[in-house]
Amino acid sequence: MPRTRRFRITRAIAFMTICSLPLASAMDGVPGSVASAATLPSVSVGDLSITEGTGGTVTAVFTITQDKRGRSTITYRTANGTATSPSDYLARSGTVKFAGKKLTRTIAVTVISDAIDEPNETFFLELVSARGAVIADGEGKATINDDDPAPSVAVGTSTSLPEGQTGDTSYASIDVTLSAASGRDVSVDWTTADGTATVVGNDYTPGSGTLVFAPGQTDKVVLIPVIGDNATEGDETFEVDISDPVNATLGNAADVVTIVDNDPIPPGSAVLTVGGVKKREGASGTTTFTITVTRSVETITAVNVDYATGNGTAIAPSDYVAASGNLAFAANQTTGTIDLTVNGDGLLEHDETFFLDLLNPSAGAAISTGQATDTIVNDDTRTTASVRVRPVKKLVAVRGRVSPARRGKRVIVRLFRRQNGVWVRIRTKRPLLAGSTDVNGDGFTDSRYIARFRRQKAGRCKITASYLGDARFSPSGAVRLFRC
Repeated sequence: MPRTRRFRITRAIAFMTICSLPLASAMDGVPGSVASAATLPSVSVGDLSITEGTGGTVTAVFTITQDKRGRSTITYRTANGTATSPSDYLARSGTVKFAGKKLTRTIAVTVISDAIDEPNETFFLELVSARGAVIADGEGKATINDDDPAPSVAVGTSTSLPEGQTGDTSYASIDVTLSAASGRDVSVDWTTADGTATVVGNDYTPGSGTLVFAPGQTDKVVLIPVIGDNATEGDETFEVDISDPVNATLGNAADVVTIVDNDPIPPGSAVLTVGGVKKREGASGTTTFTITVTRSVETITAVNVDYATGNGTAIAPSDYVAASGNLAFAANQTTGTIDLTVNGDGLLEHDETFFLDLLNPSAGAAISTGQATDTIVNDDTRTTASVRVRPVKKLVAVRGRVSPARRGKRVIVRLFRRQNGVWVRIRTKRPLLAGSTDVNGDGFTDSRYIARFRRQKAGRCKITASYLGDARFSPSGAVRLFRC
């Protein structure tokens, strides 16, 4: 037999012999083999539940288990679920090691307690990697069981407002409040009900509806139009009732609204009239609204009148500072003023209103127009920007809006590139704003702009878009980071 043929036969027999051996024998000494992996211990992390508590912190303890002895190092980290760090728990990451007889390790995670009624929340402990072991179950779920009572929802017990003359419409401002902020949506139904003031008698405009408090909100307002007249009828009342709360309990359910009659005005009285103010709020700090009360007819004697603010679409204390007191007129004084504080902000929002009511005039005085509607005029803008990189055309296209619309004004758009740890300005453009329509359906008119830049070489880039403001509106801006 030729030597080459005998060699081939011998090699084939050797190969068949190896294939016939048990798998473990065949793979002995082969690094990373299936047999070696099969001998590694496995690790798992368990789920847990914990009661949240109402103050301070509690500890959620995860248990990591290794199914048999062996040296291993496990890397772990926490991950948000419906619970988020750091408001609900404090994030952790690190490693645990197994060696010897002990087959369990624990990871303690701090959970933040609160007094907010909210759904049960979850977060996770993830086993990211293992050395010397394999991961069998790499995700442990922690359930934070809420133990806080639902808030109560209530109206005040009584509200008073001046009626006004024929042709006047005043507004009864009914505050509906939660006893505490909730982490759930809370709703409550409301409706009006006749008392001595009636719908048929054309004393007020009826209404009903449902108020919805978003998580974190605690104040809502119901406004009921009250119809003025010149009839002598005495004070009249109607109710605003709330019912059927969801995710809340029912507190005081009925607010009795008193329409204070001002007819007829006695001859020779000092007649008091209040007028409203319409003014910009300012982008920060506070602005003073000076409300003027005018005295006419009898101006010789000293008189006084009580006053109080009431919420409209503007809510105290976030939008303005609630106030009440007494305004005194000296002899021969024909005007008096009341200073109210409005809080400025940088939020784009619609114009908001609140009220100042005159009540309880002293002897010798009477109220003609007793409610002023004060308007906080929005003076804030919002600038948006989006960036699109076009590799083929080697362009960076920037599109955005300024709201409210400022057609014919300019936006400053700048392109920056990150170089040596600092942002370096590459180029600036000043496109005109065009259009004045509500583009995104948010109730504000928008002006649009477009700017294009030559694409930079690969790296980190940034676009800034700035509206510098004008005589009516404050500045605003937007920033967008992107890969060049």
